[in-house]
Amino acid sequence: MVNEKKFGWGELILGILFIIIAMFSFSNPEKTLKAFVVLFGIGAIIKGLFSLLSYSKLKELSGIHAGSLILVGILDVLLGLLLVTNLYSGIFVFAVMFAIWFLVDSIASLINIGYLRERHTPLFIFTLILNIICVFIGLSLLFNPISSALTLSFLVGFYFMMFGIEMVVLAFHRF
Repeated sequence: MVNEKKFGWGELILGILFIIIAMFSFSNPEKTLKAFVVLFGIGAIIKGLFSLLSYSKLKELSGIHAGSLILVGILDVLLGLLLVTNLYSGIFVFAVMFAIWFLVDSIASLINIGYLRERHTPLFIFTLILNIICVFIGLSLLFNPISSALTLSFLVGFYFMMFGIEMVVLAFHRF
């Protein structure tokens, strides 16, 4: 039986869609951030409602009173409502969260690179320098949330662009 190559229409459409989203993200960083905040807010509301529903199911099935599920559910719903109804505060919170994530991830990498010192010295030095630079970038993003917000939009745009290009290439090279 001979395998025929077929054109990947799904990959092509998905790739073009992602490239369009990336171009929108690059050209409209503020609108992109607002969309992130709204989607994050909707996700928090859904997660909160799920936690509240899970409490009822957990209590019904096991008899356990997990008050933390109620607390987390209520906090998630409130956070989601805050983000959806107050976009500019949501953008600020999103930017600060991104900066903290960037900083914590860089510090964690610095803490965990000790194993490279003995095994691969050039990689250790490179990783050390890169993560020290990333700590300074994380600190600057933390103290300048607007830069953090704009960086987030461009990083997501870059991700969508790379993924879109990959999908278009796959559409023409199906196995």
